[in-house]
Amino acid sequence: MSHDITLSTWGDIGNIILGISSLFTAIVTAIVLCKQHKLQQKQHKLEQEKLKIQQMEHQPLFFFKRGKDHLAICNSGTKLNRPIEFAIGSMIYVQSSMFLPDGLKNFVYCCPINIYKDCRCQEELDGVVAKCPFVEEDRTKLHDITSKIWNSLVHSKKLIPKLPYMTSVIVRESDLIAIKYQDVYHIDHTVYYLDSSPISEETYNKLDKIRQSVPAGIYSVDKVNLNNILGGILQFRFEKTW
Repeated sequence: MSHDITLSTWGDIGNIILGISSLFTAIVTAIVLCKQHKLQQKQHKLEQEKLKIQQMEHQPLFFFKRGKDHLAICNSGTKLNRPIEFAIGSMIYVQSSMFLPDGLKNFVYCCPINIYKDCRCQEELDGVVAKCPFVEEDRTKLHDITSKIWNSLVHSKKLIPKLPYMTSVIVRESDLIAIKYQDVYHIDHTVYYLDSSPISEETYNKLDKIRQSVPAGIYSVDKVNLNNILGGILQFRFEKTW
C-alpha cells in the first residue's frame, strides 16, 4: 500500500510538472504571437506610409496661366486618370488691417464679379487641362474698378474718418477655385486655391460664404456699383481668422 501511494504521489507530481510546463509553453507562445502581431502591425504601418508617400509623389501639380483672353488651368505633374472637374468664382478681394482697442484685426470682403464665360475642361490629362475664357476689355474694366476701390479706401477724405488706425489695404482681382481630380491610383481628391495659392477646404468655404453673402444681383463689370462695394467693405463683417 505504501508503495502504491508513493507511485501515486509521484504521478500527481508529474502531472503538476507537466501542467506547469504546458502553461509555461502557452505563456511563451502567447508572448511570441503578441510580439509577432505588433511587428506585423508596425510593418503594415510602414508599408502604408511608404505607399502614401509613393502616391503623393505621383500626384498632378496644378498651376494657372493667364493669357490675354483666358485663364488656363495646367498640370505639370503626373498625368490624371481622367479629366478634372472644377468650379471657379471670380471676385474682388479686399483685405483691410486696423488697430482696434483689443489689438490688430484683419477683415476680408469678397464681391463676386463674373467675367468668365463658357469655362470648360480639356480632354488632356496633363499640360492645359481646362480653360476659362474672358473678354479682354472686361479684365481691363475689372482692374480699373479695383484701382478705384483702393484709391477710395486709402485716399478718400470722406472715408478716412471711418477707417481709424488702418495700417494696410489690399484690393485685387481674385479667383476662388476648387479642382476635383482622380489620380493614377484611381483615388479621388479635391484641392482648393485662392488665385495660385493652395488653401484648405475650410478657408475655401469661408471665402465662398463671404462671396455669396452680398445681395443677389447681376455681377458683371458693367453692373458694378462702387458705392455698394465700399459700403459692404466698411461694415467689417468678416474678420480674417485663418
